[in-house]
Amino acid sequence: MLHLEFMAPCIIADIPGLIEGASEGVGLGHQFLRHVERTSILLHVIDAATEDEQPLQDYQVLAAELAAYNEELLNRTHLVALNKIDCIEEDRLEELRALFKKNGIDVLDFSAKENIGIDRLKNL
Repeated sequence: MLHLEFMAPCIIADIPGLIEGASEGVGLGHQFLRHVERTSILLHVIDAATEDEQPLQDYQVLAAELAAYNEELLNRTHLVALNKIDCIEEDRLEELRALFKKNGIDVLDFSAKENIGIDRLKNL
């Protein structure tokens, strides 16, 4: 349970391991996706410390799996956050921001390990 100033308490569900094929039952896909159906906001946490366009591709796989499972999930509020920004150079972070922006996706960035940008996430 997360309590934020001036807001009602909210429940955060971490849905780890949502992989390609989850909408078809690969891995624990259906179990995870059933939990996603109960959410009103989806925060996609993407690893920024991967190569080339992998962070965008990772997000696109998640979005495709959600749509394949239940297209109504696309109507929910989606936020995208790049994690592990402490592991990359500033120019790489700018490159990733531009890549997502070019694809019509606004991103937040943070480092859970170094507690960078966490307050921005809390204050959304």
